[in-house]
Amino acid sequence: MHSLNRRDFMSMTGAAVLVAGCGGGGGGPAPMPPVPAPPPQPPTPPPGAVFGAEQVAFLLSLEQGIAQFFWNMGATPWTGSAAGPARGSASGLIADKADAGTGLPHGGGAASIVGTGFGLAALCIVASRLGTAQELRLIRGDGSQVSAGDLRDRVYATLSAIAQCAGASGNGLYYHYVDSASGQATGSGDIVSTGDNALLQAGIMVARQFYASDPAIHALASRLMGAANWSWMMNGNSAYELGWSAGGGFSGHLWGAYSAVILPLLLGLGSPDAGHRIAANPRPSAPDARYPWDAILRPVYTCGSYPHNANANYSFAGCPAVSYIGCPAPLFAHQYPQAFFRLQGRRDAYADYFQNSALATQACQAWCVASANQLGFVDSQSGQPYVSSTLWGLTASSSNVGGVPTYEVWGGPPASWPANSDPWDGTLVPCAAGGSLPFMPQACVQALQNMRAQYPLSWPQFQSGPYQGQSYGFVDAFNPAARPQWYSSQYLSIDMGITLLMAENALSGFVWNLFMGNPEAGSAMQAAGLA
Repeated sequence: MHSLNRRDFMSMTGAAVLVAGCGGGGGGPAPMPPVPAPPPQPPTPPPGAVFGAEQVAFLLSLEQGIAQFFWNMGATPWTGSAAGPARGSASGLIADKADAGTGLPHGGGAASIVGTGFGLAALCIVASRLGTAQELRLIRGDGSQVSAGDLRDRVYATLSAIAQCAGASGNGLYYHYVDSASGQATGSGDIVSTGDNALLQAGIMVARQFYASDPAIHALASRLMGAANWSWMMNGNSAYELGWSAGGGFSGHLWGAYSAVILPLLLGLGSPDAGHRIAANPRPSAPDARYPWDAILRPVYTCGSYPHNANANYSFAGCPAVSYIGCPAPLFAHQYPQAFFRLQGRRDAYADYFQNSALATQACQAWCVASANQLGFVDSQSGQPYVSSTLWGLTASSSNVGGVPTYEVWGGPPASWPANSDPWDGTLVPCAAGGSLPFMPQACVQALQNMRAQYPLSWPQFQSGPYQGQSYGFVDAFNPAARPQWYSSQYLSIDMGITLLMAENALSGFVWNLFMGNPEAGSAMQAAGLA
């Protein structure tokens, strides 16, 4: 049985794409040849244009629940340093998990910096819709509606708390888990992860741009952005170190191939602090593997060529040979960078990454259908097949393989990573479709609508506690094939976050437009040859 806690999983995410000897000092792997552009595709409709009124209403209801999750999960009163939020006010640090029965923080309420980054963007989404016909109405603990002032104050409190969080002293990078009340370390040996900090910093950038006219927020967010020392995380190599810990130093593993590393690479290229910036190729039109953007490997994967796991080689008849630049990590590797950087219509010397992510999503959809048919997954109550081109979704998630709660690194394709992960057992993961909404709008929204319609227990209301009657939307995962059918008892902040941001990008492009308004984002795109 393969079981990971959230910290362990996030700390090893990049290990799916580690490349031995991926550069040291000025060296590195031979540069990848430019990848041919995929066949011409129809122009992608502008955000919002692809959805009917019923679909828009559905996506807004999904956003409503997730936004309430982030408001509630950031409500832990601050007890830490006086330099942080006011004592007793909400810290804004997002509890990593919520209980599906009550909506309250799960497992002691340790905060995730990834969830906190998504939470900052969530507050901005809500603030942008206040007073509009498509308003998201968040409820405070006393039953009153959250106001624009409440949202502004929570954003400032969150930034103030982040500045006090434990991590790599002097380098502006934080542990994955911190105490939601004080920002201090939750235990010994926690990890400062490159990928985690990138998602936190991206959320800070969204907040800074949305509140650009607020001097206090703008100044604090700018300070946090400048403090993030991306160059330090390179540790003299041409690829990022996967992580660092106070007890063990750098991990010694380099994040050397295409994956979610695209996000920290771009942030490092665009850092507002010249000393913290990673090196950009002075000739981006001529790739040079001495430079981090060019050094990452960009292998091409084909959907129909994967074994199901290390011990069973299935042919998956009917799975089309969809090819794309990818990695063995789950679908989120394509989603996280593009929740913030709008890469639609751009390409560097290697690829059109937006179209590439659309192909990866198409491969995941096709692989789910072909695998379910091959493995004979049926609804344990009706006895009928349930996975189809309009009901699918697989990425890393909580699970219940063999009746034991686990965290599984579902691939799809490939089937699982690492090789000893449990093979897919029919679990469906809503954020797989939710996080790919801009890439395949109709296929993803239909999958989400069908999940709710056919499996209403995947979208429960709280039966007890202070949030009784509310709902955060989909639980993290569920399995119709299990006997009895299984529904996760948790909501996970990172999976809620990618769904909310990509739903809003698909509807309006709001997060993209806001994030790309930061001059640092433009500098990063230019340095990578994507301008």
